[in-house]
Amino acid sequence: MGDTEGAAYEAAGDVLFQAIDGEAVLLSLTSQNYYTLNSSAARMWQLLLECGKPEGVADRLCGEYEVERDRALNDVESLARGLCDAGLLRVCSQSL
Repeated sequence: MGDTEGAAYEAAGDVLFQAIDGEAVLLSLTSQNYYTLNSSAARMWQLLLECGKPEGVADRLCGEYEVERDRALNDVESLARGLCDAGLLRVCSQSL
């Protein structure tokens, strides 16, 4: 992931999250944009908030789903980049 390799993440301070029927809605209070996440992306969001690091999220996903670790890690890193780009997630100032 370039300069964020090995990074830990946290939700941006101005983001609201609501789980709805296994999916999720994220609202950025700054941009006033909302985003929907399907069930797997919603689970990744929840695990990123718990674990912080994509590697830990990938390990948990492998235990919950039939997915190879490399695939899980790539998916988590891709989602994290997208959420950062949208201003919903940020790299923690301190490593977890």
